[in-house]
Amino acid sequence: MHLGNSGAGQTAKLFNNALLMLNQQTIADIAALTARVYVDLSSLVEVLKLGSGSSAALSPAAPTS
Repeated sequence: MHLGNSGAGQTAKLFNNALLMLNQQTIADIAALTARVYVDLSSLVEVLKLGSGSSAALSPAAPTS
């Protein structure tokens, strides 16, 4: 996909990385809050994966045990 002048692809990559980092930080914040509001993190992650807030950043957030 052509994005524009030289360097536009690198700029797009930076924007993508910024979105990923924001998603990861928000997921970490939500995970920290679940204990305070007595919500099961594993169940919440499964619900969030099905909603409009789902993202690639959410997939590895699910607890494995």
